[in-house]
Amino acid sequence: MNIHFKLFVFLITWYVCPLSVHAQEASYIYADVVLKNKTTVTGVIRWSSGQIFWTDVLQVSKTDPLALKYLKKYQLDKLPGSRDNTDGINWEFMNLWKDKLPQRRQETLCRFGDMVSIHVTGAQNAQIFYKSGTKIRVSGGPGIGDLGKDILVYSTKAQKVAWKDISRINFRETGESNLPWKGKPLYGTVYTVNGPVSGLIKWDKSTFAASAAIYGKSADRMIGVSFNQIKRISKKDQGAVITLHSGKQVFLKSTRDVSNSNRGIIVTHPENGQVVVPWSAFKSVIFHQQQGQPVTYNSFVKPRRIYAQAFGSENRILKGNCTFDMDEEWNFEMLEGTSNRIYYKIPFSHISAITPQNEKQSTVILKDQRSLTLNNENDVSALNWGLIIWLKNSKYQYLPWEEVNKVQFR
Repeated sequence: MNIHFKLFVFLITWYVCPLSVHAQEASYIYADVVLKNKTTVTGVIRWSSGQIFWTDVLQVSKTDPLALKYLKKYQLDKLPGSRDNTDGINWEFMNLWKDKLPQRRQETLCRFGDMVSIHVTGAQNAQIFYKSGTKIRVSGGPGIGDLGKDILVYSTKAQKVAWKDISRINFRETGESNLPWKGKPLYGTVYTVNGPVSGLIKWDKSTFAASAAIYGKSADRMIGVSFNQIKRISKKDQGAVITLHSGKQVFLKSTRDVSNSNRGIIVTHPENGQVVVPWSAFKSVIFHQQQGQPVTYNSFVKPRRIYAQAFGSENRILKGNCTFDMDEEWNFEMLEGTSNRIYYKIPFSHISAITPQNEKQSTVILKDQRSLTLNNENDVSALNWGLIIWLKNSKYQYLPWEEVNKVQFR
């Protein structure tokens, strides 16, 4: 199968086979896109970086001030990234924050299912309203490309909507749309070197529909096999064994779908968050129907504040609402870390406890009792800026990360 035939198959699927969304396809992002000319386009949304599921993550940079304003100068001076010019800060008016406070990218991870709406406020700027009733101002920028670009809306037809023409995006439960692919998404269990993880699946970071195909060479002939036909994919040698529902097996190799060139398998779920599995950590996947209710917009319940019991040095114990890493305050916000090159984004609602191990890593216990040792990110290393615990008497206590022995979450 040459590239021209593959392109032909793609175009036929894209333009000739629109199907209406049914209940089992309710996992797709759906919204009313209100334009500046007062018209509204309603349908399934595909975001600029390929986000299509409610469980997908919007990566943006916060422009609102962090909780650093609650720290004293000597505490700020000890933070990673602190500067020597913190003397003379006008704390009351906060007009010198950007130049005087410790600097790092104020990144936030927003799942589409946790958002109520997005208000466009500039070329790369927006205001996000959450189901928690809170809102934040965010921006794009270098390395953060999820704002400022055109989006696709699948309404009565597929149409590209320019960012500059958008006034507001109001999210709601998925309704009818004409989709240029068969609507059923990939779902299953991916087996990794760290154990299994289940959820909605994107193969090679981009293929999400069961009607799509996986390609590879078999006996020196290029073939494609529809995911609809596949029960299991198992890594073997320099390729993969494809097991069909019929029981037939075929070995594929020499393409990005089934080799080290694979960009990764993304698995997302409202409880587990997002897991990106590189080919080196991938063992196999079994595709199956989701047990229980499908992933929908209503799967993302109204969040609550992060509540923690922090155990510090000198037998110090603090209980109350928590601002983690001086940034995350709500249990839909996500902790980041890697293990065996697997990249995790875990909502705090799914975390039971965090125990720092050394300057580079921490042990994270999940609500399902799984244990992960994560590293390489601010949340789980010495780059963490510490915790603020909000006590019952409306006062607060700051606990630097180097003094944290363990944090338990309710």
